[in-house]
Amino acid sequence: MSESVFVVKFAVESEAYQAFSELKAAALTNDYVISQAFLVKNEGGKLVEKDEFDTGIETTNDMGAGALIGALVGVIGGPVGVLLGAGYGMVVGSTVDAMDITDNSLLINQVASSVAEGESALLLLASEINEGSFTRAMEKFSAAVTKFDAGEVAEEVEKAIELEHQMKKEALLKMLEEKKADHKEKIEAHKARIKADFEELKKNGLNNTDPMILD
Repeated sequence: MSESVFVVKFAVESEAYQAFSELKAAALTNDYVISQAFLVKNEGGKLVEKDEFDTGIETTNDMGAGALIGALVGVIGGPVGVLLGAGYGMVVGSTVDAMDITDNSLLINQVASSVAEGESALLLLASEINEGSFTRAMEKFSAAVTKFDAGEVAEEVEKAIELEHQMKKEALLKMLEEKKADHKEKIEAHKARIKADFEELKKNGLNNTDPMILD
């Protein structure tokens, strides 16, 4: 019995919807158990969610809240996915390693790159009671099935989320620092202008023979 993340690509878009409906209606079988499933489409290099279901069946790789597949989709489309080359890989339909943009060993990149522009796919977390049973169940469709170790995917997603939080924190700190620096520059500019006004006032006052009278 093994828990895996499956990516099922469909040559015919209508078959993707048909497979999704059938799996949702029969997520628990004698051969495999589905925990989470997302129906997605690559539109302009971005995985767009079309439908999803969570059976509530817990597995050891559910990331604690039954959110592994949703988190995976979010990471691929987020800043870390772009940084790792996953988003770029989706545009061209393959993982990019030119100019050291990405690392082929990253499962996130492999998942993203397996769904090319315009393709529909199912991303799901399933536990196979009989090895290879889920792949065989998809043979009636014009589909290609890719299987990834769920634990490895969960680890990469977790690290990617941590990195995303760190990137956001660093970006916020940088913005605050720039704001403070800009604020300081504006204060100094105001001080210089006020000082210049007083210098001009003193200069005019000293050159005036009549005493200045303040009301």
